[in-house]
Parts: sequence; structure tokens; C-alpha cells
Amino acid sequence: MPPSAISRPVHGQNDFDTIIIGSGVGGLAAAIFLSKAGQKVLVLEQHDVPGG
Repeated sequence: MPPSAISRPVHGQNDFDTIIIGSGVGGLAAAIFLSKAGQKVLVLEQHDVPGG
């Protein structure tokens, strides 16, 4: 993981309703569904590009 990804500030604990680990097809689909339902969603991915 590049150092810039590690040192980026993350919002406070109460800024997101849901945190999804992984940006594969399932994670992105869940993020879209939850976002359309009005939740604030954070998707975390260890690689520099999304996808499974």
C-alpha cells in the first residue's frame, strides 16, 4: 500500500452509517443499494483500483 493511502485522514467515527470492506462486485453493489437507501457509505479497498 502506498504511504499516501495510509496517511490520508479519515473522517470521524460518526460520519458514515455503513463501512464496506472490499470493492469487489458485491461490495460495490451493496454500497450502491445502501447509498440509494439514504445511508452514508464508506468503501475501503486495499488495492489502488476497485474490483474483485
